Amino acid sequence: MKIVSVLRIGLVLFLVFPFLFLLFEFKPSEWPDFSELLWAFKNSAMQATLSALASVVLGLWAALGILSVSSRFKFLRSTLEILCLIPNFIPSIFILLATLNIMDPFPMGIVGIAIIHTLINFGLVAVILVGVIENKIGNFAELAFVEGATRFYFMRKVFLPLLKKDLLLVFLFVFIVCFGSFAIPLIVGGGRGTTIEVLIYEKIRLSSHWGHAVVLALVQSAFIFLLSLFAAGARGV
Repeated sequence: MKIVSVLRIGLVLFLVFPFLFLLFEFKPSEWPDFSELLWAFKNSAMQATLSALASVVLGLWAALGILSVSSRFKFLRSTLEILCLIPNFIPSIFILLATLNIMDPFPMGIVGIAIIHTLINFGLVAVILVGVIENKIGNFAELAFVEGATRFYFMRKVFLPLLKKDLLLVFLFVFIVCFGSFAIPLIVGGGRGTTIEVLIYEKIRLSSHWGHAVVLALVQSAFIFLLSLFAAGARGV
């Protein structure tokens, strides 16, 4: 057996073991209410989809802006990339408080969660796409410029077709991160934005239903694992 296969099996066992322990420890006798689970799952999927879509769109726009800076000004480009990454290195509470002070009234719920997630993640997406675009599109862009192709034609025929797989992978990455987010949905989700993570917290903190919480966590982790397998397949791993 190849070492890669052994590592994959070991990783799967490592991730599954905590759930086996929790299921053995708490022995859930019944599943949580299906309508409640479906409602929380829908909220998680909606906010993650909006967050990932907005992050990719704004990240692509920011990446093109960074790439428009001449390569001769390497320091400026590096500075812009560092600025884009700052929201990922500072605590989310700072982004949250700044946004709440600027946006008054703030749209609590799914939209509010998506706004905060987008502000945190679109800079990281921009930095990722800068590297991807330079590696995949650089030579084609120079050739298209020499041949006199219009910007719209280049974007439609070359840029987007070559990057569609990378954009999908970045979308899935942000989706998974946002789907498992806890602090942001807890603070700005309100009564209409309860996600699976928040529901797990409520089951433990408010009603002490540890068995329900374990089942919810298992459903959430299984879904994220399936998405990870899909992303790996799309990448060709």
